[in-house]
Amino acid sequence: MIYTKMLETEPNNAHIITRIGDIHVMLADICNENGDHENALSNVLKAIDLQETINEQQRYRLLAESYYKLGLIYELINKFSEAIDAFDKAIHAIHQAIEQANGTDKENEREELKSLIPAIELKRNDAQASIADKHLIAQARNIISGNNNSSSSHTTDNSTKDAPVKDLTLTIRHKRPATESDKIDEENKKTKKDEN
Repeated sequence: MIYTKMLETEPNNAHIITRIGDIHVMLADICNENGDHENALSNVLKAIDLQETINEQQRYRLLAESYYKLGLIYELINKFSEAIDAFDKAIHAIHQAIEQANGTDKENEREELKSLIPAIELKRNDAQASIADKHLIAQARNIISGNNNSSSSHTTDNSTKDAPVKDLTLTIRHKRPATESDKIDEENKKTKKDEN
């Protein structure tokens, strides 16, 4: 409330904008921890909107953190394409922060920023793998349900239907090839029947 009131009188004050953005990021974290992903998403998007208006050096660091958190939220709500986009924006913001941190006295800062990139790339790759997994799951469901036509096996839709999985164990047991021990058991049964 206080920062919002201050922002009305000083709309271009980077410190106030940064503080309000930080508050939205903290609210997003709290909402996310409580499972309220929609409000978490709303708060982190508000933080990004505010951070985009800052013209100071901290801008790209703040944006990188917010875009990373946005990607995590999108992952939690299974919006993997959006998560990939957010992770890419976080990486781009880090690269911009590295470019702005010029000078020999900022070497440690550049190295610290560079060290963040592999972890974000890993999360992006996880989101890409999740998209591929959703396609495989959809294809497996089509095969199991008998709807295996060529147009559905090459779908680009990221959504899958939540259908119950049919238990195939009995079908598999009945169709498995007979082993040597099964043949011996069968012969023993025939011998016992003949004796009776």
